[in-house]
Amino acid sequence: MNNKQKAKWIAKSIIISLIILLIITSIVVGNKILNKNNPDTLEEYFGEIEKYEKPLYTCEPRENTAPPIQFENKPNTDCVFDGSQIRINPTHIKINSDGLRDDEYNINKSNNTFRIIILGDSFTFGLGVELKDTYAKVLEKKLNKLSKKTKYEVINFGTIGYNAKQEVELFKLKGIKYNPDLIIIGFLDNDDQDYEFEHSLRAEINENEYLRTKYNISLDDELTICLAVNEIREKYLESISFEENWKKSVTEPYTELGDIAKSINSEVLIFALAISEDQIPEQIPALKDFISKTERWHLAITSIHHTDKEFYIHKLDGHPNKKAHSIYAEEILDALILNKLIPNS
Repeated sequence: MNNKQKAKWIAKSIIISLIILLIITSIVVGNKILNKNNPDTLEEYFGEIEKYEKPLYTCEPRENTAPPIQFENKPNTDCVFDGSQIRINPTHIKINSDGLRDDEYNINKSNNTFRIIILGDSFTFGLGVELKDTYAKVLEKKLNKLSKKTKYEVINFGTIGYNAKQEVELFKLKGIKYNPDLIIIGFLDNDDQDYEFEHSLRAEINENEYLRTKYNISLDDELTICLAVNEIREKYLESISFEENWKKSVTEPYTELGDIAKSINSEVLIFALAISEDQIPEQIPALKDFISKTERWHLAITSIHHTDKEFYIHKLDGHPNKKAHSIYAEEILDALILNKLIPNS
């Protein structure tokens, strides 16, 4: 292996490891919201998953790309997903030619078409459910039942592991050309995390023997890496205020998205999919404050409080199941009608 191949292999390894961390972190954070009896530390989580069967299939629908996006869906991927750490019911993941988990759409929309783009992470992507059961596709079906004059298109831009900044960058890269009439953001309470920091930290761990010694890291043991990254990240977050991190991670990218939306005459709806006011009480007020000061923005919050197991795909995986996606779609539809964000509503 030459130096160029080695560098490429290391970069790919870092991205895959980061994605695994993001999924695991989402699961653990989700479980803390979902059920207090579920494991709420990485040690407990890794201990619990050893009791279950491992996934049979290898399905990696993303590929490395340049900062600030870091990674995105790989066009034309077609694979079966049956879990990241534990085996769940298998689902089909197909990425279209533009790198979206969705059907193919013409860039140019017809005169009678109302087009919606949904930005989000693995909750919006629909990890663990079929495409037709994601809230984006359920919403599309519900909207088209409402009107015979207007054709609705709901395009899913959800990408596993994304934060608010990455979602906006993806929209700038691929979303503007679709000329959406409405943008929906599937907001999650980890959307203010700085994954660029974590990506840089992962790279440093791979190269810095001092860090590996200090934090007892073994590159062959994912738990030791996750624990170290979480510990260092917590120290980093303690060094800055919520307001400072929120401004950098949410307000600034959302402000940029708002300027773009205004330029293309589009409205924006933030739909909070799963947020814990007990754990992060500042987030909902921060979202409301932002929207109160910004034109064309709206906010809706799901009624699902995730207090039992009926809304997630596995007892150790807090991603929403088919039932939760259906409820999300119905609540978003209600918000669109209430805020008069769709034709004749």
